[in-house]
Amino acid sequence: DTRQAEIGDKIHFAVMAIEASAKEMSISPMEMRRRLEKVGLVLVIFYDTRTCSMLHDSKYGLHLMSDDYILNDLLRELGDRQ
Repeated sequence: DTRQAEIGDKIHFAVMAIEASAKEMSISPMEMRRRLEKVGLVLVIFYDTRTCSMLHDSKYGLHLMSDDYILNDLLRELGDRQ
């Protein structure tokens, strides 16, 4: 089912983003998740980004890039919004 595949992709990305962010900050993924919950940050912010759109559109090839590459794109995009 396509809908289930999309949900699976979103969950996979959320987990990957938490793990990559934790690695970047030299903390455990559980600690990163705890910090995100503490400040009320909802990961659905990602779904409103250009990076998300590009990740889910195979013509951009972003799905072929490393987790770190995607995370850096996302962090840059979110930084540009501020």
